[in-house]
Amino acid sequence: MINHSSLNTFFPDRPKITCINASPTYFSVPVPFRDRDAELSQFAPHLTKFLRQQLIDHNILVMNQTDGYRFNRASLINVGWFESDRMGCDYMVMHDVDLLPLNPQINYHFPGDGIVRHISSPSYHPKYVIRIMYLL
Repeated sequence: MINHSSLNTFFPDRPKITCINASPTYFSVPVPFRDRDAELSQFAPHLTKFLRQQLIDHNILVMNQTDGYRFNRASLINVGWFESDRMGCDYMVMHDVDLLPLNPQINYHFPGDGIVRHISSPSYHPKYVIRIMYLL
């Protein structure tokens, strides 16, 4: 993981890299990962562009499992949470590397203190029920 301020430290002679931060909150995206290089090469640029359009300062944390054991997504998410907390992030969204946000109305902004928001596509959750209310 490389953030913008780290690049300024490693390359002091180059022009300073600044990050757009229109909000006072800092956002982290832990991504459980193993053997999905093709997906990651599309995911990271796509999500970065998507979040920049919403003016959200963020870090994508790729939590890479390198051992030969069964893939442990939950453990990688826990590591991502601890790393996000260590970095001082105000909020985070756990994200799968093979799911790209396409709808520009998907809101990744800070939901508020103590608020949990679930961002998901109904087609990926068999028990998800869309509730439609009709007003007469």
